[in-house]
Amino acid sequence: MLRKPIYWIGTVKNMQTTGKGKAIFEVELENSNVTIMTMNNEFSDLFDKTLIDQKNPLYNVIAELKEGDKVSISGVFVESPDNDYVFELSLTESGGMKSPDFIVKFTNVAKK
Repeated sequence: MLRKPIYWIGTVKNMQTTGKGKAIFEVELENSNVTIMTMNNEFSDLFDKTLIDQKNPLYNVIAELKEGDKVSISGVFVESPDNDYVFELSLTESGGMKSPDFIVKFTNVAKK
């Protein structure tokens, strides 16, 4: 994981929970087609631990939000398993270039 948090403004795009109650969280960055997000399932998140546990104070903040809310957020990019710097989750190369989905471990979330 890249260690220095980066700060953004964006809009909540998706919020769900896993079968074990961990939060899946996606935010589209302001004025862009870029999405930053946790992993979307527990198996894929075994090593990076991006899903937000109910014991994490961020869980309660996210629980009060709804899709479409504007938020300020910070997080740390997860390193790519392919050694190309940051983990980008798009299924196609075109998707990765036009509307990338980056995996992030969120460190702060606040409604704007």
